[in-house]
Amino acid sequence: MKFSPDSKNIVSASRDGTVRLWNLAGKELSTFKGHEQPVTSVAFSPDGKVIASGGYDHKVRLWKITGEKLQTFVGHQGVVTSVVFSPDGQTIASGSNDGTVRFWNLSGRQVKTPLKGDKDGVTSVVFSPDGKLIAYANWDATVILWDLVKDKQIGILSHDDIGILSSLAFSPDGHIIASASGDGTVRLWTIEGEPVAKYITGKRESDYLASNNSVTFSPNAKLIVAAVGDEVLLRPVENLDELLARGCRWLNDYLATHPKERGQVCPSK
Repeated sequence: MKFSPDSKNIVSASRDGTVRLWNLAGKELSTFKGHEQPVTSVAFSPDGKVIASGGYDHKVRLWKITGEKLQTFVGHQGVVTSVVFSPDGQTIASGSNDGTVRFWNLSGRQVKTPLKGDKDGVTSVVFSPDGKLIAYANWDATVILWDLVKDKQIGILSHDDIGILSSLAFSPDGHIIASASGDGTVRLWTIEGEPVAKYITGKRESDYLASNNSVTFSPNAKLIVAAVGDEVLLRPVENLDELLARGCRWLNDYLATHPKERGQVCPSK
């Protein structure tokens, strides 16, 4: 379930194979029919005019918010677990339990070689706010960070407990990544892959229930909100600059031998 960019409507995915658009009063505005099996993921385009959906039928579908079907993207060989628009609205990334992340333009053509994840599947995909990075979570509880400009992996994050990673989020400034796991934890990382915070909800979920976990930042980046099982975690992130500074201190040895990267990662004040 996702809010529209203007926060006036909600789009929901359903096990009955439909995608539905609602207003905040609970009135159904549109029903999108086309998936042959349960729908697992939905996303609004940045302008709120288009909806993407993916599901058990291995397909990604594109819709106008009025309900008109625009495109069907075929290429995945497994359940589509995550769909997301790039910040400019011109590219859709989709993750699947076929172990790939695929990139599509609005006409349904794949525009980049698929990225490979864990053989058991990719569970969540998210673009950085500037669209230059993508992060994707794997069934093996790792997160891959990929630089789309340089077309290379720049980091890997790993949960030390066993639990499906069902949700990822970038902070609004793009410097921090949050992950929610079925092991009952929410973690914050720098984009260089250094852990900077860990929150424990105490709620460990089965793989099925963990697939509904979710995490996001408030627009001002001062709060992190996570739904883990039947618990909602609300925690202040009072100073992301301090989190970054801590990560930079851990990176001192690396940056000493890679001085050109210090300006990009940990600029001097």
